[in-house]
Amino acid sequence: MAIQYLKKAEKNPATGESETREIVSRMLDEIEKGGEAKARQYGEDLDGWTGDIVVGPDAISAAADQVTDELKDDIRFSFDRVRTFAEHQRASIQD
Repeated sequence: MAIQYLKKAEKNPATGESETREIVSRMLDEIEKGGEAKARQYGEDLDGWTGDIVVGPDAISAAADQVTDELKDDIRFSFDRVRTFAEHQRASIQD
C-alpha cells in the first residue's frame, strides 16, 4: 500500500524549526552546566512541577493501585493498538 499524503507541511523558516532547535540546545547546555538544580528549575517553570524527579518503585506501585482495573484494561488496549499501528507503519516504509 502506497503512502498517501492528505496534506504536507510546508518546510520553511516560518515553521520555527531553527528557533526550536536553538532553544532546546540552549536548555540542554544549561542543564548540563547546572545539573539537577537546573532541571528542577525547568520542571517548575515549564510544568509547575515541584515533586520528585525520580519516582521510586514504591510510589509507582502506590499510584498503580489507585487505577481501576477497567482503566488499566483500556490503557493496555490503547497501547496495543498504537504499537500495532507503529509496526505496520514501519513495515510500509520504503527507502
